[in-house]
Amino acid sequence: MFRKYFLILILQLGCIYDIFAQPYCDVRTFSLRDGLAANVISGIGQTGDGLMWLGTWSGLCYYDGYRFTTFRSMPGLGDMLTSNRIYTLHTNYRNDVWVTTYDRRLYLFDTERCAYVNINRLIDSSVRQPVRFHRIFSLSDGHTWVTSEGAPRLTLRITDDHVESVDGIAIYRGLDIRQALVDGYGHEWLLSGKAILDDKARKACAFPAILTERMGSRTYFVSAHGGVVSVGKDGKAFQKHCTDMKDLHVNAVCAWRGSLLLGTSRGLFVLDHQRLRELPLRHPALSSAAITKIFVDRRGRIWLFSSNDGVAMLDGDRCEWLQSEPQQSYLRTTSSAPFFHEDEYGTIWVVPRGGTFSYYDERLHSLVAYPLYSGETADACIPLIKKSFVDNQHNLWFSGERNLSMLHFRRHRVRRLPMVVNQEVRALCLDRDGNLWAGDREGCLAVYDHEGRLKGYLTPSGALQNLPTGFAHSVYSIKQDSKGRMWIGTKGEGLFCWDGKAMNRYVHDQQNRWSLSNDDIYDIFEDSSHRLWIATYGGGVNCVEQQKDGTVRFINVNNLFRSYPRLAFLKVRRIAETHRGEMVVATNGGLITFSGRSMSLQRLCFFTTSPRSGDDHSLSSGTVLQALPTHDGHVFVNIMGGGVQEVTDDGLLRNNLHLTTIASVTADEGLVQAMVEDRHGSIWLVRETTIDKYDRKHNILSTFSAQDIGYPVEFSEAKPLCRPDDGNLFMACNGCAISFAPGDLRNSSVVPRIAFTSVRYQGDDQPQAILNSSVLEVPSDKRSLTIYFSALDYAGASRVKYAYQLEGDGDKWNYVDDMHSASFNRIPHGHLRLLVRSTNANGVWQNNTRALVIYAHPTFWESWMGWCFYIIVGGVLVFLAFYLINQRQRMKMQTEMGRMRAEFFTRIGHQLRTPLTLIGGPVTEVLKSESLSERGHGLLDMVRRNSQSMLALVDNMLHYDHNSDTYLVDDTNAPFVLSNAEQSAAPDNVEPDHGQRTTLLVVEDNADLRLFLSTILSPDYTVLTADNGLQGLETARKQLPDFIISDVMMPVMDGLAMVHQLKQDASTSHIPIIILSAKASMQDRLQGLREGIDDYIPKPFSATYLRERVANIIARRHSLQQEALQQLTDPAVEEPADAEQQKPGKVESTPYRLSAPEIIDADKVMMDKLMAFLEARISDPTLRMEDMADEVNLSRTAFYSKMRSIVGMPPVEFVRHIRLQRAELLVAKSKDSFSQIAYAVGFSDPKYFSKCFRKATGMTPSEYRRMKQKQEEA
Repeated sequence: MFRKYFLILILQLGCIYDIFAQPYCDVRTFSLRDGLAANVISGIGQTGDGLMWLGTWSGLCYYDGYRFTTFRSMPGLGDMLTSNRIYTLHTNYRNDVWVTTYDRRLYLFDTERCAYVNINRLIDSSVRQPVRFHRIFSLSDGHTWVTSEGAPRLTLRITDDHVESVDGIAIYRGLDIRQALVDGYGHEWLLSGKAILDDKARKACAFPAILTERMGSRTYFVSAHGGVVSVGKDGKAFQKHCTDMKDLHVNAVCAWRGSLLLGTSRGLFVLDHQRLRELPLRHPALSSAAITKIFVDRRGRIWLFSSNDGVAMLDGDRCEWLQSEPQQSYLRTTSSAPFFHEDEYGTIWVVPRGGTFSYYDERLHSLVAYPLYSGETADACIPLIKKSFVDNQHNLWFSGERNLSMLHFRRHRVRRLPMVVNQEVRALCLDRDGNLWAGDREGCLAVYDHEGRLKGYLTPSGALQNLPTGFAHSVYSIKQDSKGRMWIGTKGEGLFCWDGKAMNRYVHDQQNRWSLSNDDIYDIFEDSSHRLWIATYGGGVNCVEQQKDGTVRFINVNNLFRSYPRLAFLKVRRIAETHRGEMVVATNGGLITFSGRSMSLQRLCFFTTSPRSGDDHSLSSGTVLQALPTHDGHVFVNIMGGGVQEVTDDGLLRNNLHLTTIASVTADEGLVQAMVEDRHGSIWLVRETTIDKYDRKHNILSTFSAQDIGYPVEFSEAKPLCRPDDGNLFMACNGCAISFAPGDLRNSSVVPRIAFTSVRYQGDDQPQAILNSSVLEVPSDKRSLTIYFSALDYAGASRVKYAYQLEGDGDKWNYVDDMHSASFNRIPHGHLRLLVRSTNANGVWQNNTRALVIYAHPTFWESWMGWCFYIIVGGVLVFLAFYLINQRQRMKMQTEMGRMRAEFFTRIGHQLRTPLTLIGGPVTEVLKSESLSERGHGLLDMVRRNSQSMLALVDNMLHYDHNSDTYLVDDTNAPFVLSNAEQSAAPDNVEPDHGQRTTLLVVEDNADLRLFLSTILSPDYTVLTADNGLQGLETARKQLPDFIISDVMMPVMDGLAMVHQLKQDASTSHIPIIILSAKASMQDRLQGLREGIDDYIPKPFSATYLRERVANIIARRHSLQQEALQQLTDPAVEEPADAEQQKPGKVESTPYRLSAPEIIDADKVMMDKLMAFLEARISDPTLRMEDMADEVNLSRTAFYSKMRSIVGMPPVEFVRHIRLQRAELLVAKSKDSFSQIAYAVGFSDPKYFSKCFRKATGMTPSEYRRMKQKQEEA
């Protein structure tokens, strides 16, 4: 296994120097899976707003760093394309895109409207036949020249700002334009092959130029045979430099150091001092080659592509012919045209003729093949570069036969020091000679020299060897003390010390209290007093003490550190010291601080800091991974959970230190495992896969990922180091360590431009593109929306973070991390501005705020018309309010007057009707029942007539009330002041049950009327009296009368309130009630009926009518009792079940139904509950009335009264009736003996059962059974 690791390590070490500072590139390939419209790319371009535009065989699309958006020909997208297959693509200065389709039709895509403009339609009026457009030259001065192919031969000069106007397009016929350009002074030039033309297509110079190049203040034109002319600032005077040479053909031209280079069929020529001379190419491969393309890099070196294979480089007098070949044929990437690119680091990337994609190694002076892996498979390589484009961020975009790729060029700035593969490095140390010691989890301990070369692996004996060797189980810490000794801490195997001669080991010994307190060593630290401190994970802090005899003992909690805190504070991770000599210990329980300059270890005073609930200035977590004192006296701690805090107290020698959280350091990028300070005071935070640089001076946090480091790495918790002599930083990873100069990891120079790309309204399926829209018009019914934007950093879009703010709606920035959209729920109407800003790829906020103007259309109710409507409606409502208030006041006054009048009439009517009742009633009784003389009879009759006349006067007085529905009583047709109710309710001739005298309660506040009622009713009933509603309520609950007659208007409690209380009480709800009152209105009568009374009789009344009405109601109640009793049936009687199979006492439970519609709901509920109770206990001979009363929650007296009211018989008789009903069923349907039947229905004596049965049915049980059998046989 070690041999395998050793071979891998040798290969890695051999590549260290080749890799460090060498160029590389990130390759990203796009396909249909990424949203690309088609795999065939016909054109690549970039508009001034930074968006990348692609012409494909399935439409025009743009890329914003996150997704592709395609525009095809469809209704609503401007003019219709004749074909979605794009042939060519060019962008103009307005950020619009010129395209020609496969059939050579010309269109402009307007990015403000996101719609196509059909140029062919605009010129149809001038050109009567179809035109096939060929070349497009979009110039920076706002004009675009377009040429056609075939007939008719046209040239168009289009003003980009007025594309759709008649004056915006100038048409020239018969011109053969090969190139159009604008020089540095705004002059437009056209190369026709015969002459040089100006912006009006007029001949400016009779020179057949085919190539042009700008150099200095002049623009040079070159003919096919080497003739050269130039024009200066005035754009008029042309200067001739050299004439044509017949045997020479120019292929390329390029400016170089104030001269003009010409690549020709005969080699390389230079125009110098008005003379064209040949530059000798001293290489056999170039001796007779034609130069086809010339490039000049930033160092002034000339790169030549020729008709031969390879590429040539001229640097002064040195001429190199360069070629590159891939290691395998499938790794080759070729180019359809000479490819040359110089990245921002100055690295030259080329595809030599006959070679592969490669870069120029400045140290080796050769081309190095670089395979462009596509990412589709492990060994798939991009085969061809067909069209290429370099964007404004120096990314290279290119297409092949069926793909699109982007290259982002980088340079390795981080040195990688490999160790055993896949083994986590847990300890780093720099010795006084500049060597780096690195130990991993598997126990290997490697030593590297100052340049990063591996010196060997330390063996347990102290020797170095080349093969990976296990030093211990796990190496967790390494330290060289001031005496040059190397101390090595392990996990589980204690502490080792190498003094250059011998390897000593120290472990925990339970028998020796001066030994190590624990064998897990997480850190070793030497303070300014040269004391050596050992951090053990489980045994606390140890201090190494050298004895005079050379032995070592350890001061810890087992001996002199008696005041050391226990529990979680024993698990120590890191030890550090401030510049004031204060020791800071990071533990799983918090921080421990003490003075490192104390002369007596026995008197050390330890202070602790732990999390405090509810305190924002305490430790946010008890597990502290590391404490980092800085050179200027600050102390930072990183805690489990990802955060970093700074101690705010001046001194550390106190309990419960105060800390503040560094807000810019969050857990979004992962756990902060370790920290180190560089020489410039910045703090570097080591996370799991990234590194953060915290610039304390400017409070800026920069994040560096694998893209910046150059390798995919996983960092460990090992304490990073800063080398004093050069300031390089060292960090431990999985399988390696890395080192770099802090200045080499720099923030991205790209300040991404914010682009607003699309908007999606709530309810829409797809977003709508907005791109360069000056104002986003939001319909009134779509003000809930999401706006998408992008910070155009194509190499680091996934690491960019965003914030947005809607001006006028809180003015607060909303930080949304990497979510590149802003969602709003019902934005306010009117003019708004959406502000968006972002970070760069390293997480540093940039000054790139961009605004999108939004106009949200108001609804009708928010518009000026709506406000006018509001004002009009408001005015009407105010008028109506005043009018209604006035009317309400008038009605209130009229109502109050009517109420007072009604109250007056009611009071007078009541006061008059009661005396009239006491006059007319007794007189009528005397006239009917007494024997009088003729004279006496006449006098009393006169009294009766005059009282009747007085009642008519009272009624006429009451009729003056304006409320015609209040008093409707007309007693003129009564025998004596009879009410209409008396006429409508003639007594029924039903005789009541006189078996028991009926109790009747009279409630009346007038003593005379109360006496009169008692007098006329006492012959037939037992009369109880009460003089107000409260007394009547108490008497009714106590005595439970059979009938109640009550007045309404009474003191203490009125009659209707008393009725309401009685009807709500289950024990009195069954009692019938008649109301006698002088309040004769319909509302009074209806209110009484709603309360559940049986009749409402107005005063004055007829005594005869009252007696007959009471008797009628009682008789009707008795009739209802009989009906209810008859309807209490046993359903089993109707169902011929096989009763003969039932045994006595085993009769199936049969529910009884009480279908008495006249019984009120409360009584029916009671009867249902009672019948269920009786069904369950019908065979119980000990059943008592108290048991039944308890079951229905009534007293014995109330239960007795209610049963008599509902079924017309006492409870005992009712139970007997039910039992005999069941007995009839069993006698007729079963074959049980009569004794069994008697016991089954609750009779304890069969003889008494036969007697009761005969009394109920008129025959004995045997006779009853024979009768039923004969009926069944018949």
